Amino acid sequence: MLLFALEKALKLTEGIGTESCADYRRRLLGHHPSICIDLAHHYCRLAKAKSHVEANLMLLRTDLYLRLGSGSDSLYLSCPDDELRDFAKWHSRNLEKLIIRTSRRGNSKKVIQLAIGYLEHRELIFPLDSPFEASEEEVAGAIARVKCDLWWRQKIRKLQDIKMETVQIEMGRVNKVAGIYASHNCVKRKFAQAARNKDVLAQCVAENDLGQSFTLLNIAERGVSNPVNRRNELMTRIAGFEAIGKERGHKGVFITLTAPSKYHSFLSKPCVPNPKYQGLTPADAQHYFNGQWRKVRAKLKRDNIAPYGFRVVEPHHDGCPHWHMLLFIEPENEQALIDTLTHYALEINGSEAGAETHRMKVEYIDPKKGTAAGYIAKYISKSIDGANLDADLYGQDAVKSAGRIRAWASTWNIRQFQQIGGPPVTVWRELRRLTAGDKKEAVLESLSDDHLRQIAEAADTGDWQAFTELFGGPVIARKDQPIRPFEIIKDKPSRYDEAAKQLIGLLYQAAEFIQTRFRTWEIKRKESFNTSATALLSSSGGANAPPLEFCQ
Repeated sequence: MLLFALEKALKLTEGIGTESCADYRRRLLGHHPSICIDLAHHYCRLAKAKSHVEANLMLLRTDLYLRLGSGSDSLYLSCPDDELRDFAKWHSRNLEKLIIRTSRRGNSKKVIQLAIGYLEHRELIFPLDSPFEASEEEVAGAIARVKCDLWWRQKIRKLQDIKMETVQIEMGRVNKVAGIYASHNCVKRKFAQAARNKDVLAQCVAENDLGQSFTLLNIAERGVSNPVNRRNELMTRIAGFEAIGKERGHKGVFITLTAPSKYHSFLSKPCVPNPKYQGLTPADAQHYFNGQWRKVRAKLKRDNIAPYGFRVVEPHHDGCPHWHMLLFIEPENEQALIDTLTHYALEINGSEAGAETHRMKVEYIDPKKGTAAGYIAKYISKSIDGANLDADLYGQDAVKSAGRIRAWASTWNIRQFQQIGGPPVTVWRELRRLTAGDKKEAVLESLSDDHLRQIAEAADTGDWQAFTELFGGPVIARKDQPIRPFEIIKDKPSRYDEAAKQLIGLLYQAAEFIQTRFRTWEIKRKESFNTSATALLSSSGGANAPPLEFCQ
């Protein structure tokens, strides 16, 4: 199949340039059989628009960009996953041998220098900031990581995601015509990754101290990794914030923020390359938004203005992110909030054509036209599973688009949903865990005072409004929060022989411990697991269960 793709790519570029150009193309395109046809089309466009010399230079740049290392032990990131795994295994073991040899001389500084140089040659980063000032335990943990093929696989796959999709954007393969939100290559790779992950979870069993056992796939499909559960929880929290705003007389505003033109590779109407594009990636655009939002928060804090609500990040058709924000604010502070956001939305390249029109759009929530939650519901659904939607903004099937958006977010490591203000969701989830089961009444009765009991009851009934108000309100400072997660150091160290934390409960008023997790668990592979005395949990969704989130 890959050989056929290479022959097709060579056929597409036939007759361009000199005879030596044909040999050159065969060699370089042969390094990247999974994307060689896309490269060939891009080569032809460049040769026609500029020259075959420019097209040859593009191939060379791409070849060098996608190559890790040099010589016979290099890896092209366009490779299949089995080659990536072999590369990770070989280099982790080779580096381990070098570290052992160097450590015999008793100089830890040289061991660190060796590891840093070895990783840098393959575009990886030593997993410790300021290693020469770190403690012995911290250095030992970092060294254990760089000797582990799993760590290598995770880091290389993330690098593969970013570099492969950057090449696809450069080739014009990410837009509503070629591949909306993310390239077809990216989506295919991410879904294959999700399938691998699902298979691993299905083959692993968690057994507790009572002898009960559940597959990790069962467990994952019952948590917020399940898109349905994730969407339902988000909408519960949003509706709760809206109810608080209505009761307090706060105004709701729905704001859309768009990045400067230099971050957009393609225009929308018509779908053609953007002449102002400067080769920046979706990660660069998200970094821009995060930086501007930090400035907004600092200014609002100085002005004693504290909005609360939610932020949703989703891609334009060309993969460039934009932000939707549903915020609630006191009427007297509404205009100051809008003015601050507008200032920072236009701070960079604010004088370019269309900036004042497109950089920031404000919709004032009118209860007569619908709920505030209704304004953001479609963006939540569109970014998770496409439920209750026929099509996205560009007329594409909503369910398929949701899969592409999840692939996009995973590739660029973009957090799609962010709560602004309010209590921590971890406390909410732990209290709901505490009251789950048939002993709920006894558990609630055992809590020390009425206030704590009321908070737990609000969480149990799924009342985010009451939970937030009882917790101290939607803008309570972290230092004033009455309940916090409580972690301990696990008995067993981590894979890298480091102390590992384990969440076991909550701490009320910095004094009272509330245990929410009572069982100890051990993860085993199915082949080493004795199922004779188990209570296996059946799958919640069966064959129709929603796909799990992508992971490395």
